[in-house]
Amino acid sequence: MQAMDYRKCVVGVFSNPQGLLLVGERSDLANQWQFPQGGVDQGESPEDAIKREIREELGIEKFEIIRRTLDFIHYDFPSQLSKDISKKYRGQKQIWYHLRLKEGFPPDLSKATDQEFINLQWKTPKQILDEIIYWKKEAYTEAFMQLSLHLK
Repeated sequence: MQAMDYRKCVVGVFSNPQGLLLVGERSDLANQWQFPQGGVDQGESPEDAIKREIREELGIEKFEIIRRTLDFIHYDFPSQLSKDISKKYRGQKQIWYHLRLKEGFPPDLSKATDQEFINLQWKTPKQILDEIIYWKKEAYTEAFMQLSLHLK
């Protein structure tokens, strides 16, 4: 039986001048790439959560927020997913942030406290959509549209 509530989360999407987006290779799943993301803690604002997540996952202290999605973007976990999170939540509801690195403050995985990623790479939005797991694709497409990230 699946829980009925959505996990409240934030997602950070860094872009560069060439229109590429920064994704990280997960340390627990080989060749699985995703944006930095995580839950919003009790009493924490989404903006505070994205700052914390970026520091924890990418080791970045300072960056610029360009825009965010107007509201939460939802997706459901597939019924066959057997992870702890899918036993506790129906899916995730996420505020997505379009971000820009500040000069002199690059990602540094050696400063990341979560060790969630083992590698970082810049990819096109289309590459990311082509590679993302099927049940997240609609949420990613909606977020890219709201953040004006063009599918090159």
